[in-house]
Amino acid sequence: MYMRISRATEILKAISNEIRLKILLIVFKLGPVCVCDIVRLLKIPQGSVSRNLSYLRITGLLLAERKNNVVFYSINKESIFLMRLVVLLWKNLKNELIGKQIEDFHKSR
Repeated sequence: MYMRISRATEILKAISNEIRLKILLIVFKLGPVCVCDIVRLLKIPQGSVSRNLSYLRITGLLLAERKNNVVFYSINKESIFLMRLVVLLWKNLKNELIGKQIEDFHKSR
């Protein structure tokens, strides 16, 4: 029981940060994305995006896969309850957070 509470606490801490939450929403909506895509969408420094991606990967919420010289990040399917939370957040907050930017980016791909 303690391990489950501890894991839940880690996840809640990870998604309590607005930048990390936005990153999760982007990755969930677009599928595997690289750092450069997230930087373009959020318009924040690459270092900040990389630091937050690393945090999400360490907590097990994201997976990283290297293809040539580029690392692509995707949702860790083992964190299924997180995906449900992200879907719920996306439906409720998409316009408030970054919905428009993601939709525009998705169209430009």
